[in-house]
Amino acid sequence: MVSEKLDDLIHLSELDERGILNILARFDRQIEEALQIGLTADLPTDVSAVRNIVISGLGGSAIGGDFLRAYLGRSLRLPMLVNRSYSIPGFVDESTLVILSSYSGNTEETISAFEEARAAGARLLCITSGGQIERMAETAGCPCIKIPTGYPPRTALAYSAIPVLQALIRFGLVGDCSEEVRNSITWVRHKIQLLAPECPLVENQAKALARSLYRKIPVIYGSQDRLDVIATRWRCQVSENAKQLAYSASLPEMNHNEIVGWKHPTPGLRHPPGVLAG
Repeated sequence: MVSEKLDDLIHLSELDERGILNILARFDRQIEEALQIGLTADLPTDVSAVRNIVISGLGGSAIGGDFLRAYLGRSLRLPMLVNRSYSIPGFVDESTLVILSSYSGNTEETISAFEEARAAGARLLCITSGGQIERMAETAGCPCIKIPTGYPPRTALAYSAIPVLQALIRFGLVGDCSEEVRNSITWVRHKIQLLAPECPLVENQAKALARSLYRKIPVIYGSQDRLDVIATRWRCQVSENAKQLAYSASLPEMNHNEIVGWKHPTPGLRHPPGVLAG
């Protein structure tokens, strides 16, 4: 029954009230557009004194910062922190570049962080589709990268991450990896075809995974520094799109604590699917 529904395009369309599948089918184009936005954005900010970077946001806006942290990894020349809070870290001062990321522009935690960062004298850069963050940026005279409106924030990953990456490249704070981003478009386009709703279950890894997760709580592990962000993203997408609980953690940290819990899990979790991201 589940297998039949996964290949029933009408049924899938009825479930997908927000049109998430159609947005994902155009994700390759979102990457292209996001890259162009980052390359052409007006960035009149002096970052010569910057010694650390804080990306402040929540939910689908913050995850872009997580992906940048994971992607840049040990190549980062400066400390980078992703901040999910109303407040900013105590070390933020004139030598900090604070990037305020809010897709809607009205995220109250990010608005609060903006006010604190401005009061601390930090260098500010905003990325938003509009809203109060855009207006605050205009008032403060700080650069603001505009991204397209009309998307559920959780689907705008490329828009929240790639323009920020390009800004960091243009500021000279990270090495130029623009060509890698361009090359990823071909890979993403290929995956879109392989995992499309039109691709039958017998050939579709996404559908096969969905079938294995049916009526189960996914437990997702990812290796620290790179794939832990994939585990986090996966967990959040299960919750937001499937309206189900999921769990994620990172390796090798879990080897020092929760691995012991698998010896005697509660009856309801005795046989969950463990999805190892890497």
